[in-house]
Amino acid sequence: MSEYHAPSRRALLAGGALAATTAGVSAFSPAHAEQANKTEEFMTRAPEWVKNTQKRLDEFNKRLQYLTYTDTAREYTAHNLAKNGLHVNVLDYCVDPTGGVDCTDQLNKLAERLYWLGGGSIELPAGIYKVSHPFIHLLDKVEFFGHGMSTRIIATSTDALTKAAGTSDECFGVFHTGTYQNPTSNATDNRPMRFGVRDMWIRTSPQKGHINVQQLTDNMHTRAPLAHVAGIILHTEFTGKPNDPEAVPSLSNLEIWDVDMGVAILGLHDRGMKVDKIRVRKSLRQGLLVGKPVGHPLRRKDGNNPGGADNKFLTVDISDANLSGKNYAGIEIYASQCKFFGSTSWYNRRSVLQNSIYVTRKKDQSDDQYTAKTGAGWYVAGTRNLFQGCTAQENGGHGWFALMPRNNY
Repeated sequence: MSEYHAPSRRALLAGGALAATTAGVSAFSPAHAEQANKTEEFMTRAPEWVKNTQKRLDEFNKRLQYLTYTDTAREYTAHNLAKNGLHVNVLDYCVDPTGGVDCTDQLNKLAERLYWLGGGSIELPAGIYKVSHPFIHLLDKVEFFGHGMSTRIIATSTDALTKAAGTSDECFGVFHTGTYQNPTSNATDNRPMRFGVRDMWIRTSPQKGHINVQQLTDNMHTRAPLAHVAGIILHTEFTGKPNDPEAVPSLSNLEIWDVDMGVAILGLHDRGMKVDKIRVRKSLRQGLLVGKPVGHPLRRKDGNNPGGADNKFLTVDISDANLSGKNYAGIEIYASQCKFFGSTSWYNRRSVLQNSIYVTRKKDQSDDQYTAKTGAGWYVAGTRNLFQGCTAQENGGHGWFALMPRNNY
């Protein structure tokens, strides 16, 4: 196992304290602090692949081949499956936690391997992880989780993103099933189901292939959110006749900054969800979109079914939406039978004159063209939804704009 493991931080700290005590100084004394600066005495030298991108990928591929359920592999797997189950710590698979190397392909390969093994969890410890188009695919029973706000996922712009988006309003999720315009392409009767993302901070960097480290350390926003990139897009639609109509994804404790859309839940089978503790700051379009709006290319094809129904949302906090200067609200709801508790939408931007938000909707007008919802806190265009303890404040448009009846406030 030694050839597959770098010493853990805990082991390094424990080793340093032991060496200092042996030398006759306190583990927390100034003498120990001075001694700790002598890295050759306390630290294990990083393997050669850390500074060499190609060798890092070679090492990743070598370790990946042992992530399987064979008796031969168990002896060599970095995270022994017989002991720890289907849990992967990305640092055991050479993923760069400093933001220096794009890790999109590695994360997708790990997720795919766990998917074929029946599902599992992928842990992203505190660090900075750079990703790019096509971003991270969410697969059946595979969950990504971080260490809270100290795990930062940074989406960067690339030529591939520019080419894929073209001149359309297409949008790609940093974590996703499908895209804004198209459902996931690998769905079957009952897959993907029970997947999710939790406990991390998702951000963007508009500079191609580059991360502004000062921007991250100083907790600054980008000057302009990255177009065509959302924090999360769920567009799950099963084929055939599934025995369970609900994919039941989970989203929890996510902070999302500087995106085109914050969270979009669009699929006919993205149902039965419990979404909690979601904070979205600065988005070009909606901060939270539940269901496909009128004018979406698939809404008519799906029999006018917007998708995204039957979900529960707890403590969702949306602000600074509609930075594109168009006609978006902070939270837009086209789905039915959703429940919102203790959620708020505030400081969303209005880009039209005030009298433009007091207009009657024209026949066959798409939601994106409807100026009455511009800069609103909440735009409710679904029915049989429940809102309890939810607020709107300091919005450029209406606080609440309820287009449809039969909702409970």
